[in-house]
Amino acid sequence: MLEQPSTSEQSPASRDLGRYFPERIAFYFAAVFLIYGVHITYFPVWLASRGLKPEEIGLLTALPILLRALLTPAIAAHADATGRHRLIVVGLSIASAVLAVAVWASPNFFWLAVTVVAFSIAIVTVLPLTDTMAVAGVRAGGHDYGRMRLWGSLTFLLATLIAGALFDAYGAPSIMWAMMAASVATGLAALTLPKLKPDIVARPPADGSESGLVRRLLTTPVFLLFLLTVGAIQSSHVAFYTFGALHLQGQGVSGTAFGTLWAIAILAEMALFAWSAPFVERFGPMKLLIAGGVAAVVRWGVMGLDPPYAVVVVLQVLHALTYGASHLGAIHFIARAVPTTGAGTAQALYSAIGNGLVTAAATYVAGLLYPQLAGGTFYAMGAIALAGTATGIYIHKTWDRRPLI
Repeated sequence: MLEQPSTSEQSPASRDLGRYFPERIAFYFAAVFLIYGVHITYFPVWLASRGLKPEEIGLLTALPILLRALLTPAIAAHADATGRHRLIVVGLSIASAVLAVAVWASPNFFWLAVTVVAFSIAIVTVLPLTDTMAVAGVRAGGHDYGRMRLWGSLTFLLATLIAGALFDAYGAPSIMWAMMAASVATGLAALTLPKLKPDIVARPPADGSESGLVRRLLTTPVFLLFLLTVGAIQSSHVAFYTFGALHLQGQGVSGTAFGTLWAIAILAEMALFAWSAPFVERFGPMKLLIAGGVAAVVRWGVMGLDPPYAVVVVLQVLHALTYGASHLGAIHFIARAVPTTGAGTAQALYSAIGNGLVTAAATYVAGLLYPQLAGGTFYAMGAIALAGTATGIYIHKTWDRRPLI
C-alpha cells in the first residue's frame, strides 16, 4: 500500500477525493458501527421485552438476511450505474434514524415486522457502499483501508459495552434508546461524507444495465468461488456468535468473562487493521483470505476440545486473522478483480451472499447440530472453514490477477 502522495504529486483523481477524505470515511464507519454494536448484541433482548416469542424473533432476524440478498445488490448496481453512492448512503442513513423511531413506536407485531425489516436492510446496505467509497480512496489516493475501517471496530466495542451497562442499569427500554441515538448520529455523520466524482467511485457498465452488473458477476466462476471462499471462512464464526455465551456459561464462564473475550477479539482485529497496509502489499488479497481460513480451522478445531478459559483467550486473538484478514482479503480482492465497473455491486454481493446467505445457512446448520453435539459443533465450523480455505487456494493458483469484468 502506497502512502498518500504530496499535493504537488497527486493525480487528478487523488485531488478529486477532497480534503480529509480518510478522516471523513473513518468518521462514518465509526458512526454506523455504533448501530451494529447495539443491534447485533442486544436488539433481540429488546424484542423479547416486547413479548415476542423466540420463533418470532428468529423470523425478524432471518427475514432481513433473505431480503437483503435481493435488494442490496440491486441498490448497489443502481449506485454503480448512476454514480450516486454518497447520495444513497446519506438517504439510507437518514432513513435508518426515522425507522429506528418507527420500530420503537410500532403498536403491534405487523408494524414491528415491517419497520424492523426496513431498518435492518437500511443499516446493512450502507456498509458495502461505504466500502466502495473507501476503496476508491485506496485506488486514487493511496489511503489505507484498514486504518479507516478500524474506527468502526472501536465504536462497535464501545457501543456493546455502553449498551450492556445501560441494560444493567435501566433495563430493556434503554436498548432502543441507545439504538435510536446511534441511528441519529449515523444520519448526521453521513452528511460529512466526501462528494466524489462518479467515475472515481465506479464507472457504469457500457450498456448502462444495472441488472447486467449482477448477472455478469454471478456468472463469473472466479467471483462465485470467491463468494463461497469468504462466505465459508466468515460463516464459520456463527457457532461462537450464536451459542458461545451459552456454551461457555455452562462451563462456568461468567458474563463479564465472556465480554472480555469479545473485547480481546475486537482489539486484535483493530490491531491488524491499523497495520494492514504492509501485509496487503506483501501478501496480497488471496493469501490473506487463505491465512484467515487456516486460522479458522485451528481456532474452531481447538474450541471443539472444550479447552480451559485461558486457551480460549489465546484463541480469541486469532480473530485478527479469522475475521480481520479474511475481510481485508475480500475488500482488496474486489478492489483488484472488479476495479471500477461494478465495484459497488461486487461489494454488495459480498455482503448479501458471502456475509448473508452463506452465513444464514451456516447458522441453520449450527442450530441443528448444537443440541446434539454441544462443543462438537465447532468441529463442523472448522470443516466449513477448511472448505473455504481449499477454494481460496484454488483461486490463488488459477486466477491470472486480471480484472474479472
